[in-house]
Amino acid sequence: MKEKWSERLFYYVFSLLFLLFSLGPLLWCFLLSLTEEYELFHRGGGLLPPSLYLGNYRELLDHSQRAGQILLQGIGNSVFLSLLCIFIGIFAALPASYAFSRYEFRGRIFVLRLLVLTTVIPAFATLIPLYAVFSKLGLLDKRIWAAIVYVSSFLPLITWIMMNYFSAIPDELYDAARVDGCTEGQLFFRVILPLSGPILLTVSLMLFLMSWGQFQIPLILISSPEKRVLTLVLSDFMGRNDVSYGLICASGILSLLIPALLAVLFRNFLLSGLMQGSVKG
Repeated sequence: MKEKWSERLFYYVFSLLFLLFSLGPLLWCFLLSLTEEYELFHRGGGLLPPSLYLGNYRELLDHSQRAGQILLQGIGNSVFLSLLCIFIGIFAALPASYAFSRYEFRGRIFVLRLLVLTTVIPAFATLIPLYAVFSKLGLLDKRIWAAIVYVSSFLPLITWIMMNYFSAIPDELYDAARVDGCTEGQLFFRVILPLSGPILLTVSLMLFLMSWGQFQIPLILISSPEKRVLTLVLSDFMGRNDVSYGLICASGILSLLIPALLAVLFRNFLLSGLMQGSVKG
C-alpha cells in the first residue's frame, strides 16, 4: 500500500525540524567561530560572516599563544580522565555483568532492580552531598575520585548492556568448555573474554563519549587550573570586562572533533554492540 502524501510530508517536516534543532546550534557556533569579534557586534550578530576569518583557529592551534596552551591542556586532561573512566568502568562492570548473567544467587533480582532504579537518579542531585563528603575526607581535586564518580553515573547502563550480551552466549559453549576441563576462571578468561571484544569496545566508546562532555562533576570536584577538563577551560576566554565569543565557539567546535571522529570510525562496532547487548537472546 502506497504511503499517503500527508504521511510523507509529515515525515519530511519532522526530519527537517529534528535536523534544525540538533544541528542548528552547531552550525551557528561554527559560523560565529569564523567571524571576527568586532563584526559580531557591528553587524548585530548576523548569521553569515562577511568574510572567512580563521584567526580564532590559528590562535587556538598555536601552542605559543595562551589560548592554544589552555586548549591543549584541557584536551589532555579530558582524554586522561576519559581513559581513566574506561579502565575503572570496565574493571567494575565486567565481573558484575558476568556474574549477573551466569549465576543464580539470593538477592540477584533485587540487586538488578536496584541497579536499574539508580539510573533515574540524576548525578547532579548528589553533587552537594558528594562535595561535603569529599571535602571532609580530603578527596577534592583528585582525578581518580572524580573518575569514580563519573563511572558511578554510567555503571548501571553499561552493566546492563554487558549482562545481556553475556546472557546471549549459548549455554552449549559453556558446556563444551567444561567438558574440555576448563575451570570457571579458565572458562571466563580463555573462552568468554576473547568473545567479548565487540561489547568491550562498545562500552569503552560509551564511557569515553559520556565522560568527555561532563561539566557539573568536574566543576564541583576539580578546582586546580592545571587539572581542569576541556568543558571548564572555556571559561578562561571570558574576562571581567570582555568575552571572546569567537574563541569560545572555535574551542567548542574543536572539542567535538575527537568524539565525533571516534563515533564515525567505530560506529559499526557501537551499533552492533548496542544491538547485541540491548536484549537477551
